[in-house]
Amino acid sequence: MTVTSSLNSIDHHHLKSTCSSGAIIQLSQFTMKRRKKSTQLPSIGASPLNLLLVLHLLISLIHISYCSITFNGIPAAFGDLDLNKRTDIVVIGDDGTRIDLYLQHQRQVQPALELGFSCKTDKPIVQVYLADIDGDGNPNLLPLILVDNNRYQLKSLKVKSLEQNPPFATKLQPNAIYSLALNSENTGSNISNNSMAESLPLKREPPNCELTDLGMEMRSQPLLFDLEGDLRTDFMGLDNESVVSVWTPPKPGSGSEVFEKMPQKHWSFIKKEFFSEIHSNSFIDVNHDNAADIVLSSGVNVAYLFSDPDPSKSFRKISKEFSLDDKYHEYGQSSLADINADGTIDHIIPRCHRSTKKCEIIILIDHSHNEVIFKFDNYTGGGDKSKYFDYRLEVHEFATNYKFPITLRASDLDGDGYTDFVAVAKNYLDSKNKVIYLRNIPDPDTSKQDGSPGATRFMTRTFDIQEIHFDNANQNIHLVTLFDINEDGKVDMLIGASESDSKPHDMNVTAKMNSQMVDACFMKVLVTNGFCSDEAGSNGQSARGPFICFELSQNDGKKMQGCAGQLAQSSHFALQQPYVIFGLGQTPHFVETLNVSIPGFGPDRRVRTRVLEQIVPDAQVIIIPKQKDNPNSWDYKMFLSPMSDLVFSTLIALAGLCLLILFIIFILHRQETKEDAAEHEEYKRHWPESR
Repeated sequence: MTVTSSLNSIDHHHLKSTCSSGAIIQLSQFTMKRRKKSTQLPSIGASPLNLLLVLHLLISLIHISYCSITFNGIPAAFGDLDLNKRTDIVVIGDDGTRIDLYLQHQRQVQPALELGFSCKTDKPIVQVYLADIDGDGNPNLLPLILVDNNRYQLKSLKVKSLEQNPPFATKLQPNAIYSLALNSENTGSNISNNSMAESLPLKREPPNCELTDLGMEMRSQPLLFDLEGDLRTDFMGLDNESVVSVWTPPKPGSGSEVFEKMPQKHWSFIKKEFFSEIHSNSFIDVNHDNAADIVLSSGVNVAYLFSDPDPSKSFRKISKEFSLDDKYHEYGQSSLADINADGTIDHIIPRCHRSTKKCEIIILIDHSHNEVIFKFDNYTGGGDKSKYFDYRLEVHEFATNYKFPITLRASDLDGDGYTDFVAVAKNYLDSKNKVIYLRNIPDPDTSKQDGSPGATRFMTRTFDIQEIHFDNANQNIHLVTLFDINEDGKVDMLIGASESDSKPHDMNVTAKMNSQMVDACFMKVLVTNGFCSDEAGSNGQSARGPFICFELSQNDGKKMQGCAGQLAQSSHFALQQPYVIFGLGQTPHFVETLNVSIPGFGPDRRVRTRVLEQIVPDAQVIIIPKQKDNPNSWDYKMFLSPMSDLVFSTLIALAGLCLLILFIIFILHRQETKEDAAEHEEYKRHWPESR
């Protein structure tokens, strides 16, 4: 996927309050006095302060509208499928046997998201992965098919172009816009391409998916990771014998699409419990060496497999393992994010008490003990009943074969440099599912003890909880995920809800635009796998496991820093974005250093890291590691956002101000002309001989 510059939107709430104020620019009546052929300026231009006030008012009245998106089905993956530098969505539709590809337009047009491809399978699809398995720089769709009870097959889906064999025909055409409009009776459709004048007839039912067997049968949803540091996707999961195994992709140019299964003895030291249940296994650096590690997390079991410069030792043993050993709580999915902006990854897990159902968030410290950093209930509120809240986190079962585990989706929504979370929670006060936004704030009471004598709390941050308004109160919310809809550095929400849950198509997904990030700067980073396709205009596909850190200086001289991993999690609807977005705060400082590392080590057994300096704010950076072992040769592209909120609104305001000045000059000139004509007539009356 590639990133493009785009317009930013202004906070809707700010717009509402501004527009409702009824502010009107009023120009005072011009008074023109003749003093020796000189003219007095109008009062509006007499002071520079007035001009600044007019400029501010013009900025506040500006609003840029965007196309929103909506579709039916369960979102399964994000990626640039048609190589137009916009993130598209893979959706599981119908009764779970259909794959829909929704493509985003490269330009801001209506509708912003349209169906570009669809096909049917004989068996239910439980998950879809995106990976470049053949190293050609183009994405491969890999649906996980449920063959029978707890037995899966991973297939490769061939996506055919609409232009070669309408309406479904070898790959989607880059830089083309496709649209699908169903009629009211759903008996026919038209599908169109912006390069074609006439519409193409669409078949009533989508064709069967052309699936290729990859030789992978498993009994769990896999972890996608990079075993050898070659930026190609490997798979770890349970094989048919319920033994943890690893599958590696075929070598480029081999002509084979069948994955090679490594001997079981290499991975038999990993307990099957890490995959037999719903897991949140991850591939991200947690031991601060900038090389991605494997984090296994399932239920109460947690283990870390650290990478090693010696390839024969990397991931070949459990580096740290422990059990939360808690029969009183049900644990959700692990989230690995830099919570306190100190440049290290924190291990966050939500949990709920089995009997009281009260929920909280814990952080694992030193990969061993834990500390509670937030509780989802508050009945004190300092005496203010409006501050009472009580939320319960639950596993959501939807249709057949689908479960949405307790998940905290991480990203910096308000752009202040600290990671926030969103989740689906049941409001215990009205028993309705809500989308909640956990805003990362300083802990007002850092003196609380963690239980050990004389010890202070490890984490100095906590969360402020807010409900996100959802328009359709009749629908039950099942899912929320994060998605940069307008490619503008603002992380928006996709909310999945339904009135019925009999099949995946019953889920209606709508967008909730970001209204938290106001005047904040950002930096968006995408690390590709380096397999470029010049013919298709591809910079490569998003790699799994890159570790990205930044640092900048603030106004007070303090350093702001943050780190994140790209595509760390993959299964059980992890729905991670194929890029990393950092909030930089409201002051537009240059990012002094940007460190980008890819998984594994080089021949010299050093971490492969590229350091970029002086990155402008609101930049979108693409790192292309073509020569993986030579970081200094990595290509990078930087796209500025010339149409960000501040710049775009300022340009319009300046243009408006120029028009205002021209209008004033026109009025002055016209008044001057009238007065000259009047003086000339007066002169002729007194001096007739001048006629």
